[in-house]
Amino acid sequence: MTTKTSKWDRIERLLDGLGHNYTHAIVAFLDQGGYPLSVATGFEVDLNRGVVTLDAVAGAEVAPPLGPEVNLVFSHIRPQPGVGYDERRYVSLWGTLR
Repeated sequence: MTTKTSKWDRIERLLDGLGHNYTHAIVAFLDQGGYPLSVATGFEVDLNRGVVTLDAVAGAEVAPPLGPEVNLVFSHIRPQPGVGYDERRYVSLWGTLR
């Protein structure tokens, strides 16, 4: 017998994994001039509310907009001296910030 997991169970697993497997987030968006911009920031996961709360970025001129769609990327790589990187993995979420 197969067991289907609910949509909330999958979201909860994803959010829990973000908090345990990633140290920062990258927010990619279009700036006021229409140019692509990406900024790094810290984050916290609230499993009870099902949300990711972003830390403030380094300055108002690079702050992501509230309202328009943005791409939130959580990325992990491990440097290997003389070789490059391994353990490459990422999660990409699209949506609006509020």
